[in-house]
Amino acid sequence: MGARRYAAILATLSGLAGCATTKSYVAPMAHASDAREIAARIAGYLSTRWPPLVTTLAVEEPPQPNSFDADLRRSLTTWGFALAAPGTPGSHDVLYRVSPLENGEVIRLVLDHRIELARFYARGVDGVLSFGGPVARIELTAAAP
Repeated sequence: MGARRYAAILATLSGLAGCATTKSYVAPMAHASDAREIAARIAGYLSTRWPPLVTTLAVEEPPQPNSFDADLRRSLTTWGFALAAPGTPGSHDVLYRVSPLENGEVIRLVLDHRIELARFYARGVDGVLSFGGPVARIELTAAAP
């Protein structure tokens, strides 16, 4: 991917990271295996922020049930996280959005309504997502209730 195109995608991620997110969302994915792999990557990332065996996560469900939500919950419990309903005292709130962009997927996470992260996974010519690249991080100024 050329430097200009990569810079444009990063600029888009930075803009997306500043958007208010109140519900989880997943757009249809090109490959079912993408959902499982992205869910595993999210769980792995969250394990670097909070210790899995002593952390409870409250994952906001999307308005429409989908297989990605089930994959994410399965990955989180596999890593050792406990799951609770949003708003449960002592839990960390997690919202997610997965959307297509260019030739790949944009993954956005909102953690405790205070930190928003975005990352772009490009799809190679072989059709496989590339799981590398920078993460755009925004500290949200106003915490949601």
